[in-house]
Amino acid sequence: MRVVSQSLPNFQNYVEKHFIPLVMPQCTDQKQRYQGVLDNYLIPVFGRLCLRDLTLMALQRYFSRIADSQLSRESKDKIRDVLSTSSARRS
Repeated sequence: MRVVSQSLPNFQNYVEKHFIPLVMPQCTDQKQRYQGVLDNYLIPVFGRLCLRDLTLMALQRYFSRIADSQLSRESKDKIRDVLSTSSARRS
């Protein structure tokens, strides 16, 4: 995967400038949970990648890795929900 140049949008930039202010739920509990998933699971892995590099294959590799992790099913589902919400609104 490529690391983004400054002229192309990356995942972290998208999250900070579009997802958080425009899409992320505003209910305090849900907002905190989404922010925790972004900060702890998604931005560390995908933050510097160009949005165009978030392909189905890249996402499948990530979910295959976390499938074998010690995370609870609820946590895995929340990661999937947050990523799904962010990518559905990206188009």
